[in-house]
Amino acid sequence: MSSTLAITGLTSPCPLQRIEACAGGQQVWFEADERILCPAPEALGSAFLIPALARAAFLEMDAAVCSEWSSHLPEIMRIAREWWNYSSSIPRLKTMASSAHSTGRETGLCFSGGVDSFYSLLRGKVPVHRLIYIHGFDIRLDDTARMSAFEPSLRRVAAETGTQFTLIRTNLRQVPEFSNAMWEHTHGGALAAIGHLMGDCLDTFVISSSYPYSDSHPWGSHFDLDPLWSSERLKIVHYGAEYFRAEKLRQIADEPLVQANLHVCWVNRSALLNCSRCEKCLRTQLALASWGKLDRFTVFDTDVGLADALDCLPRIPNPNHLIVYQGFLTEELAPDVANALERLLSRSRHACAMDWWKEPLRRLRTRYRKAKRLSPARVP
Repeated sequence: MSSTLAITGLTSPCPLQRIEACAGGQQVWFEADERILCPAPEALGSAFLIPALARAAFLEMDAAVCSEWSSHLPEIMRIAREWWNYSSSIPRLKTMASSAHSTGRETGLCFSGGVDSFYSLLRGKVPVHRLIYIHGFDIRLDDTARMSAFEPSLRRVAAETGTQFTLIRTNLRQVPEFSNAMWEHTHGGALAAIGHLMGDCLDTFVISSSYPYSDSHPWGSHFDLDPLWSSERLKIVHYGAEYFRAEKLRQIADEPLVQANLHVCWVNRSALLNCSRCEKCLRTQLALASWGKLDRFTVFDTDVGLADALDCLPRIPNPNHLIVYQGFLTEELAPDVANALERLLSRSRHACAMDWWKEPLRRLRTRYRKAKRLSPARVP
């Protein structure tokens, strides 16, 4: 039986430093250090629509949303149903037709310091005015030490590119009505929410691509999905899908700003911004080493031997990345690193082959156990 996810209380005047609302009985908030936030209902709708569909709940809001934003919902729901088999619980929303457009004239870029967002900043076709980082998404809200260590790097990038840095904090990922859905499915709507909340200063909000057009697969931030979160006041742009991430990195690898500030790690297993041991750190280092450029980057831990770290990685987790790793075997790699990469590829191929058998065997075991339970008891 379907339930209802109610969003209420978004009534504060703007601009503000903090926006609050109630989602399913729990407080959700967003705050900044400057008075730049406005209580846009489309923000909460973007953040909570996918989580509501994930649990077959009707999204209901007490504030009216922009009719243009609302007109995109059927297509968003079709995509969510096709990709993840989510429900088609039609939101119970009031809409309003408005001829008022955003008073903002700035372009904001979601900026994590990673390859995708650096590429958008340095190679983007639209000038960027604000770099926006959200504390509470990649870095946990309670991890203030790590955020304090990372913030100076973000501010340096903003200063050197002539942009303004904006830090947004939010407890969105801690709210049960949001966190019960998969972040891999919900993060695009969550990013779009930030753009809507900054609608008084922004008219364009850029989300960097994770995957290219040629490798399209279901993902929360996607070139088919991100623009659908736009409204009359805010245009949301998905940028960079022309290239794989490795090609983006190759194009910006000679930039001193990137060499001194690149942040690719997401496991947060140490105080260092890049642990230099996780799969994503290793993949990035291998790409740079294969081009003979790793020694120019000061953001990785030089005490961690690349060959030793590769030997500690059990396997390449994503089978689609096998061909990417194969491409790193160039003459630029040190012999010990090349040998370690060969070993990693070998055990990853073996693991992928074993994976091919695991699912059929699991289904056979399930059928056998079910048949055994249903078989009549033997009478002596």
